[in-house]
Amino acid sequence: MFLRTLAVVGIASLVTATAALAGNTAIINQNGVYNGAYTAQRGLSNTAITSQNGTFNGAGIRQRGPDNAAGISQYGYSNGARVIQTGPRPSYMP
Repeated sequence: MFLRTLAVVGIASLVTATAALAGNTAIINQNGVYNGAYTAQRGLSNTAITSQNGTFNGAGIRQRGPDNAAGISQYGYSNGARVIQTGPRPSYMP
């Protein structure tokens, strides 16, 4: 399983995580004034978590595969988030 953990502290941060074709896990934690994160995953089992704490936060997650799970948590003045999941069984459907 692919595991990528990123922790960023500072005035501005921009993170991009792209994973391979196997099972993928991405965890991004950001604390700062301007935070931006994008995660793209393609594989059989994909999990992505993004947590942002700052004044301006933006996050995007794109997943392609039969088993996808994604979560975005944001605390700040201006927040924007988008999740796109493609596959026969996205995590938000029972």
